[in-house]
Amino acid sequence: MLTLSDHLRLLAKDAEFKIPSSISKLAFALSISKNPYVEKDYDLRCIFIHVPKAAGTSLRRALYGTKSFHIPAVRYQTADPERFETCFKFCFVRNPWDRLLSAYEYLKKRCDADMNFPDHRWAASNLTEYKSFHDFVISLEDEKIRKSIKKYIHFRDQIDWISSSGMNKKILMNFVGRYEKFQTDYTEICSALDLPAPNLPSERKSTHGQNYREIYTARMVDLVGDIYGADIDAFGYDFE
Repeated sequence: MLTLSDHLRLLAKDAEFKIPSSISKLAFALSISKNPYVEKDYDLRCIFIHVPKAAGTSLRRALYGTKSFHIPAVRYQTADPERFETCFKFCFVRNPWDRLLSAYEYLKKRCDADMNFPDHRWAASNLTEYKSFHDFVISLEDEKIRKSIKKYIHFRDQIDWISSSGMNKKILMNFVGRYEKFQTDYTEICSALDLPAPNLPSERKSTHGQNYREIYTARMVDLVGDIYGADIDAFGYDFE
């Protein structure tokens, strides 16, 4: 189950999306926050924001040759505002109904897995009781459960990862790609970076392997539409 370190890490991650920029800058000045930039960011003059469950793992490996990390845009912006402005900033987003199913299936499979990993401990603590995706989604009608679940990185609004902090969020990306037309948008990104664009490896395949439209009831569709209204409005998604 979750350790004290897990709880502190979750609190710190949630706070990163909410605290004023002045406090974030102080955290960097005191070396509490680490500089998120890596050498490849400088070489490519770009910043890739990996929105969880939106096919970022294979893209990061293709462009950077490394595993991926979930770091919000505001951390890059705060760490080095001048570099942030000059870099080509991009991300991928995904239909919220499909993404929620993918995130649930990904984590649900880890409820009985190796508890040495934080994702596995979180899943065991929060998802074990659900017998189905339907039960999980319906439980989100409870505001307390919804608030708790949405704090976890795989369930947080996608717009949080790529926008400025505060109530009036401003998308900070130069290019927002779509999971649904991944290869086309990946090719466009490579063109902007003056790089070749080979086909990506199979890491980007959906973890649930199902047509999400066949899983949802009308009640579930409406509920997820309400939960992820900010993403739906920002990116123009609908259930179909």
